[in-house]
Amino acid sequence: MTGKELGEYSGASAGAPVSMQYPRYSCDNYTVWAVQMEWALEGARLWEAVDPGGDEFKKGASKYHLDRLALTAICSVVPTDLMQHLISKKSAKEVWDTLKTLNLGHERVREATLQTLQKKYENLEMGEEETLWMINNYY
Repeated sequence: MTGKELGEYSGASAGAPVSMQYPRYSCDNYTVWAVQMEWALEGARLWEAVDPGGDEFKKGASKYHLDRLALTAICSVVPTDLMQHLISKKSAKEVWDTLKTLNLGHERVREATLQTLQKKYENLEMGEEETLWMINNYY
C-alpha cells in the first residue's frame, strides 16, 4: 500500500495503539476498505464498538471511550466531502452503517435488484436471426 492509501491515526490511550495505520477510504474501494478496516479495528480491539455496538458504548456508559476511538479511527481516513453525512452520527456503529448504506444501498433495494437481474438472466433468449458471435460481441 502506498502512503495515499493509508491514513495514520496517532493516539495513546488504554487499549489503543500509539500509532496505527488504517486503510484510506475512497468511494472506489469501499468493499476492500471495509474488510481491511474491520481487521484493523479488530487488531486494535475496537471492532466491538462498531459490531455489535449497543448501549454500553453510548455517552456515559462503560465502553464509551472505545466508541470514540473507533469513531476517530474511521473518520480519520474518510474524505472531508463525505463528513457532511457523518457529522450528525452519535456512534462508530452509526458512522459505519451510514458508509455502508452510501456505498451499497439499502438491503431491500439490493435484493430487489438481484431478483430483477436473476429474472432477466433466466429469461434470456437468443433470437432466431442472432448468432453466438453477435451475442458475444453485444455483451
